[in-house]
Amino acid sequence: MTTDWGPYRVDVAEVRPPELARLFDLAERPRAGGWSMRAALTRYGQPQAQRASDLTEVLRRVDGALKPQVKTAEREGPALWAALSAALSATEEEGADHLDLVRLLRVAADLDRLGDRLATWALDIRGPRPDEEADAAVDELGGQLDSLGVPREQAPPRMLRRRGV
Repeated sequence: MTTDWGPYRVDVAEVRPPELARLFDLAERPRAGGWSMRAALTRYGQPQAQRASDLTEVLRRVDGALKPQVKTAEREGPALWAALSAALSATEEEGADHLDLVRLLRVAADLDRLGDRLATWALDIRGPRPDEEADAAVDELGGQLDSLGVPREQAPPRMLRRRGV
């Protein structure tokens, strides 16, 4: 499985177990009807661009924070998956070496479930839009990313208009 983070292509084929590898390919992995989360977000954003943009920022933050962790996941994937599956609390010592990574993976897992919901909605947009779920994800997951120190995207500076010739 290969994922694309901007100019970087990352091969997550060595990440085990496969459930963990799928979290590292959160944005581009095919879901219901072949829709990736990123493609479903594009469709979702057609009538409400700001809502989709806010959710896309959360997705990009997670992607950006996971990218440097691929080698760790390749080395320690089963232990990370066990820690994630056990839903370790901040006070438990087991898995403390990678506690922030486990917390980040929890955010990714929550976002992954929303990605499945968005892809299902994209197949049949006549159904109810997952607006409440999207808004909750932006608030809750964005807050968790803030507490983990995952930076927000910086808006590019606007081009200054030149007056005259």
